[in-house]
Amino acid sequence: MNQRNELEILNFKNLLAVLSWLQKTGWKISRAGIYKHRAEGKIRQQPDGTYSAKDVDKYSRTFLKRKSTGKRLRDGIDDLQRRKTELEVRKLQIDNARNEHRQQVEEGNYIPKDQFEIEVVSRASVLDAGLAHLFQSEAGAWIHLVGGDQRKLPELIGILIAAKDNLLNQYARSHEFVVEFGEEVGQD
Repeated sequence: MNQRNELEILNFKNLLAVLSWLQKTGWKISRAGIYKHRAEGKIRQQPDGTYSAKDVDKYSRTFLKRKSTGKRLRDGIDDLQRRKTELEVRKLQIDNARNEHRQQVEEGNYIPKDQFEIEVVSRASVLDAGLAHLFQSEAGAWIHLVGGDQRKLPELIGILIAAKDNLLNQYARSHEFVVEFGEEVGQD
């Protein structure tokens, strides 16, 4: 027979018997406390002076704390409910963030990672080709400008930096590039 079934047929002959049973079953209550609760009407006495186990069980669950946790049974349920609610709120926040991100993607505010990587590689290729072209096409003019004179090195460096800045400005303003990948000359 389980404890609930036993309680249905059990009656306690006096308040001290109730106190003893409550303490044995893990409830936190003192002798003074149980007498105070009786005076406050928290625990009901039967007309014959006994205490029904059903009333004692209801009293303990409503007004007493467990020795093991220091909390009322309802507090434990409240803690579980609070944790459940927090988890549900967190799940809703995650779902909301996911939906907002999906909407941003649908509106074209994001591009897939593989497309981004292709764009970065394309831009790097354009920059590499532009720098190579700049050096090949302007090298003669730069050598002529300084006349092979080492003393004009600062002037050459200034011209190279200005040419690089100009190329990077053009690169930054361009939104579309055409990049063709082909076989390199001299490769077997």
